[in-house]
Amino acid sequence: MKIKTIIFVTIFIMLFLGSCSDKKTTEPYTNTATVVINLTTSDGGAVLGATAVLQNHVGGSYERIATSSSVIFTNIPFGTYSVIVSHANYPTVIQESFSVQSHTVSHSMNLLTSDDRIGDIIQFGAHEWRILDIQGDRALVVSENILEDRRYHSPPTGITYADCSLRTYLNGEFYNSSAFSNADRERIVQVTNVNENNQWFETNGGANTQDRIFLLSIAEVVKYFGDSGQLAHRPSAAWGIDDQYNTNRIATFYGSASFWWLRSPGYRTNYASNVNYAGHIGVGGHDVNLNLGGVRPALWLNL
Repeated sequence: MKIKTIIFVTIFIMLFLGSCSDKKTTEPYTNTATVVINLTTSDGGAVLGATAVLQNHVGGSYERIATSSSVIFTNIPFGTYSVIVSHANYPTVIQESFSVQSHTVSHSMNLLTSDDRIGDIIQFGAHEWRILDIQGDRALVVSENILEDRRYHSPPTGITYADCSLRTYLNGEFYNSSAFSNADRERIVQVTNVNENNQWFETNGGANTQDRIFLLSIAEVVKYFGDSGQLAHRPSAAWGIDDQYNTNRIATFYGSASFWWLRSPGYRTNYASNVNYAGHIGVGGHDVNLNLGGVRPALWLNL
């Protein structure tokens, strides 16, 4: 009797384990998704033949060729991806930090001509960036919004951009933060920035700097955002210039317009220039120790 009982229990356990094993192998993997990339073009051209790649940030990639306006990926594991779309007639478009966390994910990407791309807003890392310039395979971008309030330098003292604490922060803590993946950091180009003197007050701009992330200068803001022609003259007041309202330069912090630092010096060495809440360029600047200064980083991005 005992032998029969042991044999029965053994057979039952074997059948149970076999049933579990079969169930495990036949059930679909639940943490996968169908990803649909919808493609359009800025000039109405065809998207057929475009190559779309989903590149997982922890390794592995998936490639499809567009045979219609939608590229469909199936059985894509959950995770964070870069989406890279290339086409013979258009510049490559990259969407960073594309999240796949549900079983059906749809995303649209527009293939743009080179002329259309300047001024566009792109997602890179954790933030949105405005394209200011494209030179070869590199693009100059600036954060679309003010990312935080931070002092230009502390403690208060005469300082140039090369030695200010904000530059140290941008190329150190911010560059290495979770705002960028390792793949993102590899695309940020180190450049030499010229730090010119303040021509209105003859304030020393300091040494040129090697930067990956930096602040724009007065000259760059004029070049990329425009000006009213008033910058050719010395301002009548230390705090700024009476140029026309320029909405292109206005940036917000949590929805409210605020001023943002530039790397150019102000009317003396313990002041730094800025763009104020109305979009005026303050060539006289603010005290470097002011803790309400908006940070709007810029960088050159490898395309």
